[in-house]
Amino acid sequence: MHTTKNNEALLQAHKLIEVARFAPSVHNTQPWHFRLRGDKLQFFIDDQRRLHAGDPTTRELWISIGIMFETIIQSAAALGILIKVKDLQTESLKQPVATITILPPAREHRDKTGVDVIQNRYTHRGELLKQPVDPSILKSLQDVTKDYLEGVEVIATHNKDHIELASKLTRQGLQLAFSSTDFRHELSRLIRPNWTKAHTGLPGFVLNKNILGAIWEKWSVWFNLGSTKKANAEARRVRAAPALLFIATSGDVPSHWFNAGRAYTVITLELTRRDLRHSTVAALVEAADFHTELEAALKTRMRLQCMLPIGYSPRSKKRNRAPRLTVDELLVVD
Repeated sequence: MHTTKNNEALLQAHKLIEVARFAPSVHNTQPWHFRLRGDKLQFFIDDQRRLHAGDPTTRELWISIGIMFETIIQSAAALGILIKVKDLQTESLKQPVATITILPPAREHRDKTGVDVIQNRYTHRGELLKQPVDPSILKSLQDVTKDYLEGVEVIATHNKDHIELASKLTRQGLQLAFSSTDFRHELSRLIRPNWTKAHTGLPGFVLNKNILGAIWEKWSVWFNLGSTKKANAEARRVRAAPALLFIATSGDVPSHWFNAGRAYTVITLELTRRDLRHSTVAALVEAADFHTELEAALKTRMRLQCMLPIGYSPRSKKRNRAPRLTVDELLVVD
């Protein structure tokens, strides 16, 4: 039987996960779940929703986990829920990533703007306006994680040569990825029809596809039809971006990937506050050693972990957001 304290913790955990569940993840796999024991909320990796062919090193998995963890931190602050994090680890996929104690509320507080930013952030997969991003904004975005996350650097550029190189490497990285049958089949399974009721994966409308286009996208990926065209289209989208943001780390192990994910959350929430749109490109930092050419061009010794094309989009553009797992699907209560 739950005590009053446990009931309060359950209520707070529900509120917290209801907001944090909007965290993005690689191909919207949402590879996490939670377990509440008393006032202790344990945060786990869900091995059944991790990628294998598309993420053999678990880099994208740990980046996704870092994104969710930081979203929990930001959600708690926005909701006025007091928490204390302990036992944070990036050594094991089996053990809890963190244990989060839900503390008794000191007072009622809710930052509606902060909650709205978390829930309204979305990955923009359409075209961006040619309108340039002010250099002062790029500088502030570079500084947003400074003194907050150790071993993380945010690099911003609107240099045309950098953007052209990133575009070329994106095309090459995607072509290499699509040459793998296992990669294509795993990705194809995650592409859903527009009428899907699934809460994970990528419905066609998220990819800006109509009903028939969603079906074609799924099976064209499976059978490797038009992969060169897809790679070229993504490369053009990168080339058209007025600016690029890179998240880089001082090393290349799970702890660095995890912190890159945390930085991703902080940055994308700041972009949302500034009404800037973003998408995420991983191919050029995942495939082969393409990242080294870009690192040399950017004159950094840090390891690039992800790239975000950023810019403005027409306000009239409909936001096609991926579905999310519900709180009941994510939370187990002992």
